[in-house]
Amino acid sequence: GTANRSDLPAVAGHSLYNALITGRRMEANQLVRWILLENNLTDIEQRYYFIRMMFIFALRDNAYAAQSGGMDEMLPKYPHDMPPEQLYLLLRKAVDTICENAARSPCVHENERRERVLAYLRGHFAEYDLGAQKAAAALDMSEKTLHEVCKSATGLQVSAYIQQLRLERAAALLRNTDQPVNQIFEGSGYNTINAFYKAFKRVYGVTPS
Repeated sequence: GTANRSDLPAVAGHSLYNALITGRRMEANQLVRWILLENNLTDIEQRYYFIRMMFIFALRDNAYAAQSGGMDEMLPKYPHDMPPEQLYLLLRKAVDTICENAARSPCVHENERRERVLAYLRGHFAEYDLGAQKAAAALDMSEKTLHEVCKSATGLQVSAYIQQLRLERAAALLRNTDQPVNQIFEGSGYNTINAFYKAFKRVYGVTPS
C-alpha cells in the first residue's frame, strides 16, 4: 500500500537523524526546511518540537556532541513570536553545530565517512581540477574534516593521495597498454605533460616512456 500522509514526517525524521549523525549538513538542512516550512500536516510548533526531538536523539547518540553543551542552550523552547524563516535559521545553526561535532566524533559512522571519501577520490582523481576544496564541497564536509579522514585512512594528505592515484593509473597504463604518453597523462588527471613528467620522475626515479 502507499504510505499514509501522517507517516511522511516520521520518514523525514529518520532521514534527518541519519544525516545529522553522519555529518551530512546540506541534506540535514534540506530536511529541516521541508519538515518545518514545506508541509502542513501539523502546526508549526509541533513541527519545531519534532525536529528538536531528532536533534536530541542525534546528540544522545554522538558521544562527542553530548559533551559539548545541551539542547536547551542550542535550541530554546518554541519561541512563539518568531517568524517561520527565522525559526529555520535558528534550526540551521543547530544543524551546523551537530554536524561539525559528528564530523569530529570517533563513532561507528567513521567507517562510512571514510568509505565515502575514498570512493569519491578514487572515482574522480582523473579530473585535473580535483583538489581538497572541490572534494569537500562534493562530499558536503569541511576541508579540515576531509583532510583528517583522508590522513587517517591513507596516511596521506588529500593532494598527496590524489597524486598517488594518478601516478598508479599512469604507471599501469604505461605497463599494460600501447597508449602514447600524451593520452596517458590526460587520462590520469594531469593538465600539462610537464607536470606529469615531473611528478612521475619524482616518485619513480625515471621519466615515463
